[in-house]
Amino acid sequence: LYSNVMINLSAFVGVSVLSNYYSRFVIRLEDERVDYQKLRQIHEHLVDVMPLGLIVADLKRNITLLNHYAQRLLRITEDQVVGVAITKYFRGLKPILDNEDKLERGVNEVTHEVIGREKRRLRWNISALADERQRRIGYLIVFEDVSDVYKLEKRTKKMEELAIIGRLAAGVVHEIRNPLASISGSVQVISELSTLPVDERNLTHIILR
Repeated sequence: LYSNVMINLSAFVGVSVLSNYYSRFVIRLEDERVDYQKLRQIHEHLVDVMPLGLIVADLKRNITLLNHYAQRLLRITEDQVVGVAITKYFRGLKPILDNEDKLERGVNEVTHEVIGREKRRLRWNISALADERQRRIGYLIVFEDVSDVYKLEKRTKKMEELAIIGRLAAGVVHEIRNPLASISGSVQVISELSTLPVDERNLTHIILR
């Protein structure tokens, strides 16, 4: 009887300890789940509000994730492009993704893409996406539409060229004006000579005009 009581008592104590441990374990898991949900929400929010295009593609170069910036540029939703080859929308990426040396070092290049009926200039930053064992599982692609910046740079360069032409023209005018002023003064003195024949005087008037 004593033995049975001790066994049952030990069992009760063991169950109580295990129940307490399990309860704390469940609470911890729940807290971790809540923290994970918060972390996931923060991650999704950051991905969507970032002022850059973000695309994740698998090893077959099919799109698996597309943030809002990229969706607005392409004028499509994520559901329409998931599973579709990224080179269908950005043809300039094919030679880049085919170059393993570039992918190993990290790509930072500019391509010209026709999106809709517009020609856009995009700056890319592409790197291989790896798992915890450093095995490649896809591609992480970040891009920015720099078309407006490029147009502004071209406009600024054009203005600089025009300014250079303006300075050159002003220099030419200055260089021409000085000898013309000397010639004009000399001709005016000659035209006032009393001994100057009429025909030559008429010529000096033509020169002065």
